[in-house]
Amino acid sequence: MANQEHVEILKQGVGVWNQWRDEHPEIQPDFDEANLEGTHLSQADLSGANFRRAYLFRTFLDESNLYDANLHVDCRILFRFFRSITFHRNAFDQPVEGINTLSYEVSPDI
Repeated sequence: MANQEHVEILKQGVGVWNQWRDEHPEIQPDFDEANLEGTHLSQADLSGANFRRAYLFRTFLDESNLYDANLHVDCRILFRFFRSITFHRNAFDQPVEGINTLSYEVSPDI
């Protein structure tokens, strides 16, 4: 289950979230099973976050940092909302088609 404090902070906006991350770098954000549908997370520092079984349909992640994030295959993501996302060292349980480089960029019109 997601840490509700993390979900509430994230839903306050990217600025609040990134400031909280700067103040708490030792904490691994936990969004396990969180419903983040439609959330705008562009430029969010989501490094090291656990998105296992999270619902991210229509979530905007443009230029967000997903370094070392856990994006389990059950994580539902619509890739057309990704642009310039960092996917370094992610914990995919299975390879994700098209993600085979250190950085991955997707055209917004895909």
